[in-house]
Amino acid sequence: ESMMEGAARKKATRRAVNKQKVLILGTRSIGYRERHLMNDLRTLLPHAKTHSKLADDIKLGAVDQFADEKHCQSCIFFQSQKRADLTLWISKSPLGPGCRFAVRNIHTISELNFEGNSIRGARAVLSFDPAFDAAPHTRIVREVFTQVFSTPRGHRQSKPFVDHVFLFTLLDDKIWFRNYQMVPQEDKKFQVMEIGPRFVLDLAAIYDASFRGQLLYHNPAVDKASSEAYQERYNMERLAEEEAAMQAASNNLRRGAGMGENESEEEDSDESSE
Repeated sequence: ESMMEGAARKKATRRAVNKQKVLILGTRSIGYRERHLMNDLRTLLPHAKTHSKLADDIKLGAVDQFADEKHCQSCIFFQSQKRADLTLWISKSPLGPGCRFAVRNIHTISELNFEGNSIRGARAVLSFDPAFDAAPHTRIVREVFTQVFSTPRGHRQSKPFVDHVFLFTLLDDKIWFRNYQMVPQEDKKFQVMEIGPRFVLDLAAIYDASFRGQLLYHNPAVDKASSEAYQERYNMERLAEEEAAMQAASNNLRRGAGMGENESEEEDSDESSE
């Protein structure tokens, strides 16, 4: 009986696998670079699930419903509207917390074209800057990132080894993301080679629930910078449209003046022939 009980315990242990999954999706209006970044994250996270593009006016609560349908416990949501900065939501669904970021300085894997490489499906080591311990809101971010970006051990889509490291650095109140390959060396040491992608996250807000709820942290400077950048791009587009309209009107005037000169020349030639 003891042998049977031991076999049963081993079988139960094998079945007790962490089945945490993350849903990665975005809205239709995100640009090509943002789409490539989203695909890079899907490739780097073996426990990621995908979803079709969402409408720009989608209610954020619907994202939790999609995560529930896909049996996902976390969400990475790329949200963008016309002429607006890219917003990245990283949250635990549906109970939270949820973090909202403005994304800066995006560089995809194909764009960087580094020599480093990692095997598809390999798990990653997460390395956090000690500065994350300095404030309560950064400790919340670190815990959310740990649960979202950590591939569960034994996940069916993952390989049984680790060959790269995700580095999260806190500098100038921004989170800098890097991804490095771990190359084994002598004496059980490793050399790191950057793979990509690269991006910078500017924390705007933290909510106690996923995509909503009580505001635990808010940085109005991030929203103000995004609003100013939006207004600047809007003004530049309006100026470009006005210049294009003035150029078209000028071309029409020149074309009309040229036609008038041709008609007067034809009349002069007719009078001279008579």
